[in-house]
Amino acid sequence: MSCNDGDTNSDSEYHDTYKDNLTTNHEISVTFHVHMPENLDKSIHPLVVGNIKELGNWTRPVVELYQIELNSTYWVLDPVKIYVRGELPQYKYAVYRPQKPQ
Repeated sequence: MSCNDGDTNSDSEYHDTYKDNLTTNHEISVTFHVHMPENLDKSIHPLVVGNIKELGNWTRPVVELYQIELNSTYWVLDPVKIYVRGELPQYKYAVYRPQKPQ
C-alpha cells in the first residue's frame, strides 16, 4: 500500500508500522461477511472458525453469520472484538447444517 500525503515514510516503513500495530497486544473489531451461492441448499448456514478463543480455537465454532434479508445471498456477522495477542489471528469460513431439535 502506498501513501502519498507528503509523509516522508517509505512504503516499507509504512508496512512495518502496520504489521507492528497488528501484532501487538490490543483489541480490534472485525466484521465478517460473505455471499453464498444462490443454488445452495437453504438449510446450510455459513460460520467463521479460527485459531483464537473468540473464533472457537478451530474446535468449536462460536460465531454464526446471519442473512440481512430473507432469501438473500449476503450473510453478515455483527462486529466481533478480537484480542490480538502477539500474532495475527487465522480464520476460515465454513458451512454447516443445523440439527433439527429432537
